Amino acid sequence: MALDDAIALFERLISEELKHREWLLTFVLDDPTNGTRFAIEQSDRVIATYQMLIEKAKCLAQTSVRH
Repeated sequence: MALDDAIALFERLISEELKHREWLLTFVLDDPTNGTRFAIEQSDRVIATYQMLIEKAKCLAQTSVRH
């Protein structure tokens, strides 16, 4: 059950990060500075990390079911 909780947590974190990214995109339209672009790239990396952690948790869940 802990893996399901971890997956749910990472999914919530992705949802929050997507909201943050959307907020950042409004700044890019108004002021396309390197700092804003960097923040969006960082947000993309955070989302990718959470997605990777979800996949790892799913693999662990499948492995634990087999044993």
